[in-house]
Amino acid sequence: MNEKTEEKIGDNEQLRREIEEKSALCKEYLDHLVRLKAEFENFKKRADKEKLEYVKFSNADLIRQVLPVIESLEMGLGAAKSLPGAQELVKGLEMVVSELQEILESNGLTRIETKGRLFDPHVHEVVEHVEVSSSAAENEIIEEVKAGYILYGRVLCPALVKIAKKVKS
Repeated sequence: MNEKTEEKIGDNEQLRREIEEKSALCKEYLDHLVRLKAEFENFKKRADKEKLEYVKFSNADLIRQVLPVIESLEMGLGAAKSLPGAQELVKGLEMVVSELQEILESNGLTRIETKGRLFDPHVHEVVEHVEVSSSAAENEIIEEVKAGYILYGRVLCPALVKIAKKVKS
């Protein structure tokens, strides 16, 4: 072989190595880009989820402030039912309480069930153990002292309850 041919072969080998290096570098950049894209998509999903959670629970403080008002209205309603000639007042209060409850329910609030249920420490808080001799099961809720509420699956305030305690014979 002549010198020019060897030089051209050497140049070709050098170019081939450079192409392989650049190709490997491109592949590395592409892999990095794919990972960054996946990380960004995960970040967007996480941010969207956090935003949704924030929106769902942003009303929690307001709801906590409104609940005592509803409870007062319900107590007033109970007292008004025993008054003679207060049927119109009772009807009006029932409508107001019902509308407020519907608004709160449409915003993710549900009342914690207590009647006939067994005590659940996740959603109930015991205020008194009442000794019973029959009918009620041990730890069965026998009276709701104060209603409890759940907001989108999270306990906003536990139900205050009295539970049965069997009398030892």
